[in-house]
Amino acid sequence: MFAIDKEWVVQNYHGESYFKIPDEATLIDERAFEGVERLQRIELPKSVTTISECAFKDCNYLESVKAPGVIYLHQGAFYCCKRLKDITLSDNLKLIGDNAFGECIELPDFIFPSKLKRIGICAFAKCYNLKNIYIPYSVEYIGEWAFKESGLTKIIMSSQTKVIQQGTFYACYGLSEVKLPDNLEVIEMLGFYFCKLKDIYLPGHIKELGQSAFEKCKTLSKIYMPESIEKIGVRAIEPRTQIVFY
Repeated sequence: MFAIDKEWVVQNYHGESYFKIPDEATLIDERAFEGVERLQRIELPKSVTTISECAFKDCNYLESVKAPGVIYLHQGAFYCCKRLKDITLSDNLKLIGDNAFGECIELPDFIFPSKLKRIGICAFAKCYNLKNIYIPYSVEYIGEWAFKESGLTKIIMSSQTKVIQQGTFYACYGLSEVKLPDNLEVIEMLGFYFCKLKDIYLPGHIKELGQSAFEKCKTLSKIYMPESIEKIGVRAIEPRTQIVFY
């Protein structure tokens, strides 16, 4: 295994705006490029399957990343890369770690690979330019606060996710359209707090709405839910919202 670590970067990166990682590399080590200035575009060979914790954190000028072989994208990998707007990832990507793209404020619509399994805590938090997403069936887990305060307007979820964790879509002020997965069972506390939803259909397997799940959704006129629902938490739904049981 050939890892690109901080020492290697110091010796081999000399302030170029475009940088290509050598073909023999297999891993980008923790904090290898953290805080590097001037870097705007980086290209990784298919042999690199892992980008480690905070590898490109705070690369303030980084705009474009090509990582066609990456399977594991760990915690904070591109955290606070405020100009990042073009990223190519492998179709075999399985993990997007906690805060992997947190505060990447220019990141546009993101294509989630069809083999993705896990989206971590705050993975896309405060991605203000993120608008429309499709979460594929392969996804088994979406972490707490994963998309909080992002620019989302539309979400389609066909994933295996049974629980929308605490604050997953918290304060997505522009979010007006959501298609939930058919096997969803629980929406935890603050799941869709302060969103711009209009009507929402809860699937037949839903068992629980947590506290404040849809609180502050002032535009939510109707919510459709099965009569079999077992628990509706305190302030889960705005008082003016009409509940339609089916």
